[in-house]
Amino acid sequence: MNLNKYLNNAAWFCIGLALIISTSCSNSNAKTNKTVEHKVTKEESLLMLSNQTLEKIQSGEFSQFISLVHPVKGLRFSPYGHIDTINTKPLSINELNFYYTKDDLLFFGFADGSGDSINLNLKTYLQTYVQTPNYLKSHDIFFNQIHQSGNELVNMDKVFVGADFIEYYFSGFDKQYEGMDWKALRLVWEKYEDKWCLVGIVRACWTI
Repeated sequence: MNLNKYLNNAAWFCIGLALIISTSCSNSNAKTNKTVEHKVTKEESLLMLSNQTLEKIQSGEFSQFISLVHPVKGLRFSPYGHIDTINTKPLSINELNFYYTKDDLLFFGFADGSGDSINLNLKTYLQTYVQTPNYLKSHDIFFNQIHQSGNELVNMDKVFVGADFIEYYFSGFDKQYEGMDWKALRLVWEKYEDKWCLVGIVRACWTI
């Protein structure tokens, strides 16, 4: 499902949502007002949470970002649409807090094409694979829909069984590449104790 209709401007979305909730209609016979309530959908909830997540990462509010992470499963990062579950693992909240303040290198997988190890500290990984480009300005946004994939096997449904996700999608940046420079970022959510928690951040792009 394409969610652009909700995202022309995140601030306007929130204002509009508040107006919908507060709108009342007049009953001419009873001369009483009835509140028209808008039940927030799953798509809307996860879109707002995903926007909030990216805003916190972009602004460096790491503690606020961490507060959205699943307290038991932690958070799994993947630089590509195919998630390497053999050589990488999720980071717990304690590990995220520890590594964010350190320069220790973490292994995030292997680079497409060269096969080189992606060894980066957590801040650099976030800057390279999550913050760039600014996905809050993406061309399209989808709910539970992978708009495009490279030659890799996308295995999100097997890694995050039953989870929901928001995909931020750029169709490309330079016309000479004819769309082969597309990029996407998928934020994966699961319910835990009646609260939506972040379990995955998957960056995707064209692969060889």
